Amino acid sequence: MPDTDNFMENTAKRLVIVIGMHRCGTSAITRGLQILGVNLGNKLMDGVEGENEKGFWEDLDFYEFNNEMLNSLESEWHYLTFISKKQCEELKNNGYFQRAVNLIKSKTNDYSVYGIKDPRMAKLLPFWKEVFDHCRIEASYIVAFRHPLSVAKSLEKRNGFDIEKSYFMWLGYIIASLTETIGCKRIVVDYDKLMQNPEVEIKRIAAYFNLPFNYSELDIYKTQFLDDNLRHSTYELKDLDQDKAAHKLLREVYCTVLDLSVAKQADDIFLSEITFEWLEEIARLNPALKLADKLCKQAETSINKLEECSKERDRLLQLLTEEEKLIREKEYFIQKEESLILAKENEMQEKNSFIKKQEDIIRRQEFRIGELENKLREKDAEIQKKDAHISEIENLIQQKEADNKAQDDARKLLMSSLSWKVTKPLRWMAGLFGNRSD
Repeated sequence: MPDTDNFMENTAKRLVIVIGMHRCGTSAITRGLQILGVNLGNKLMDGVEGENEKGFWEDLDFYEFNNEMLNSLESEWHYLTFISKKQCEELKNNGYFQRAVNLIKSKTNDYSVYGIKDPRMAKLLPFWKEVFDHCRIEASYIVAFRHPLSVAKSLEKRNGFDIEKSYFMWLGYIIASLTETIGCKRIVVDYDKLMQNPEVEIKRIAAYFNLPFNYSELDIYKTQFLDDNLRHSTYELKDLDQDKAAHKLLREVYCTVLDLSVAKQADDIFLSEITFEWLEEIARLNPALKLADKLCKQAETSINKLEECSKERDRLLQLLTEEEKLIREKEYFIQKEESLILAKENEMQEKNSFIKKQEDIIRRQEFRIGELENKLREKDAEIQKKDAHISEIENLIQQKEADNKAQDDARKLLMSSLSWKVTKPLRWMAGLFGNRSD
């Protein structure tokens, strides 16, 4: 059950803002706020393998909005110079103030206590504090920090930053986080202490901000979220003394936040005095920091141009590859066409050879037909001769038949005549006597 001994009912909107240097455990601390009933919204950034596998616990809308504002000021999260009041006024004049107000109202509309985490807010805190005041929202701050060398090693691995750059980034973020929260409700949390004893540190935050504590959520946080792999390295104060790349101010600021991380609350009077000295030292270093940012911007421009050239080269190589592919395809199709043409030519040769053979056969057949026609003509001539002979014979036959008919007619006429009948006995007698003489 939640520990509500120190929890007071409050209907006013409250913000719990986690700020600090990048790679200082702001994600782990923000995830721990869920133990205290702080809502983080439903648009959180996904985790990244090898960087923050278990999530950044960072609202994408605030992340994108802060990036947009920094870009409008020609700044970046890793630049060493602070954002000035003049630049904050520039943001307001360019319409970012009302957009920020609308964003805060939309995020806190359904929640009484809302948590925001984005390290970039440390650079833009003068702007955001005016937004919170305008919205009449009580803003409380958790300033997260970690040993500078751990941060430098992490940034070297992730971003390739030189250790000197990372040290001055650490100084800029931590000093800005402390100076801009003077007079505000604020607590300083050491990431290494959180990893060593999460219950103590989360209870410390709950007590100071008067928030409920949920032991069930603590068990989930300790067993399912916290992991030694979240902390790849640990260092001691003496490691800074031995590092020649560390500015003397780095050790002083780190010792201060170490002391603040065990106090119930930061002493604003003490901080006002000591941070004034820090800001004076930063002001003396500002020309060098500006030069470093300028050189970094030039390097980024050169890198961007190099990347553009690389992309253009890749594009041209891609086009060349595509052209070579097309050429190979065309060569393949040409070879295929040549093979088809050769096959067609062979087919034509075969057809021509076949046609030639057929023509030879036809010529032989025509010659044979000619011979047969000549023989046929000869046969026709012979048939005509025979037909003529037959006609002659038929004429002779007809003539003979006509003669025979005439003889028959004459005989019949004779036999039918009276004389023939009268002489019949005589012919009989003649015949009789004729037979005897034989």
